[in-house]
Amino acid sequence: MDGRTDEKAARRRQLLAWRESLDEAEKAARDERIRRHLGGCLQRLRGGPAGERPVGLPAGLPADAPGSGSGSGTRPAVALYYPVRGEVDLTPLWPQLWAAGWRVALPCTRPAARELWFAEVGPATCLAPGPYGIPEPVADSPTAPAAAVARRELAVVVVPGLAFTRSGVRLGYGGGYYDRLFADESVTAVRIGVAYDRQVLDNLPADPHDARLHLLVTEAGVWDCRAAADRGVCSGRADGEARKVLRTLRRLHCRRMTGQAE
Repeated sequence: MDGRTDEKAARRRQLLAWRESLDEAEKAARDERIRRHLGGCLQRLRGGPAGERPVGLPAGLPADAPGSGSGSGTRPAVALYYPVRGEVDLTPLWPQLWAAGWRVALPCTRPAARELWFAEVGPATCLAPGPYGIPEPVADSPTAPAAAVARRELAVVVVPGLAFTRSGVRLGYGGGYYDRLFADESVTAVRIGVAYDRQVLDNLPADPHDARLHLLVTEAGVWDCRAAADRGVCSGRADGEARKVLRTLRRLHCRRMTGQAE
């Protein structure tokens, strides 16, 4: 291994050990704050200020964004993940998102191709361990088969990881699955990292193919990874700056969906 690979491996070991050592009650409290921030973030991405409407149902969804049309087939899709190895638990947020009209999808792995595909989950969806032991939706379930969600249909992808920087660099487990996902030009989703504040570092080794995130959510709030300066956009404040950042991301997303230049 070269020096960069060695450094990444050492960071992974250190942060995984820290995350798995979290006290259960402390982890539950941190997770709740992160879910609250993420719920508000998703709400604002759909066009409404936090606190005025239920999660996911603000007015003003951009006309060209995924899920802006009528009918159940055009509901916006958000890709989440099933938590393992001490990751932030977002599963209690799923019922709120279903009730608010979101399609919730989970990743499924294809190790031979080293890629992810996505399947929608609902209250009755069966999950079973996938190739890496992580629960995945069961496509051939006789009672509630999981429907595939095309990559281009994803409006938001929420990404776990072992470490992040506020400029959007992510350190995962080393498989490169999310990097290959975001390298696909059909994927126009807003990319949101989720982690504990302790996992946010000043710098990380990055390779040219590493895809950067748009936003980062921790228990401290929501950070704009695209900003030139390292500044926070925390949900606990008046949120005027946060709304401006998210409006910019919505406009960017619409331009991508219509093929306009950035």
